[in-house]
Amino acid sequence: MSSSLPDEKKLTAIFNLEAGCLGPEGKEHIAKFCVMAQNELTNIQHEFINLRITPRIDISQPEIQYQVNNKNINQEQANKYLQLLKIDIDTFEEKINADLVPMIDQYLGYK
Repeated sequence: MSSSLPDEKKLTAIFNLEAGCLGPEGKEHIAKFCVMAQNELTNIQHEFINLRITPRIDISQPEIQYQVNNKNINQEQANKYLQLLKIDIDTFEEKINADLVPMIDQYLGYK
């Protein structure tokens, strides 16, 4: 028996990236970069967490969103979920952001 949860019970962490992180021409590249980053970060997928990397088109959209069963939850609720997994939310967010930095550098060097 697998210890993995069904997708509708997993925490989904959505990292909405601004085009500006890719420089002045970022708008032309952000969608492609997000697909690449999503593929690179597949190792972050967890039996209890889904990770999505998406373009932040609307600046009123938060940089990081959390959902369970496609319903938004606030950071405090996400923190409680992560605490059950013995994961610190700040450490989790910092790790994903730290993993994205070399990907951005690599992308900018090879585009």
